[in-house]
Amino acid sequence: MVRQVWQWLGDATNLIVVFGSMEEMWKAGRLLCTQGNRSKAAKISQTFVPAMIWLIWLAKNQAIFRGQVPYPENIWEEVIACICNWGHFCALASSVRLVRGKLEIQE
Repeated sequence: MVRQVWQWLGDATNLIVVFGSMEEMWKAGRLLCTQGNRSKAAKISQTFVPAMIWLIWLAKNQAIFRGQVPYPENIWEEVIACICNWGHFCALASSVRLVRGKLEIQE
């Protein structure tokens, strides 16, 4: 389930997001932030890794403590909502949204 959600993020951003450890995941997040330097995409990318980790953690807790089955589609919808909402504030973009599976950022 977690691999599927990460794959969707890779598809939406045209990035390869395969991680073998938490350390690799954080390094990838830092790399996203530095690749675009000051671009809006780079600023928005700062929300990707924390949003994914947080929402996967919440889904795991709901499965363990509440017996709820986590579905990758639900986690993905929450990730996109988080990125779109916080992307506006992080990058001062007028609009951040998912269009045909790709993240779209408008100035």
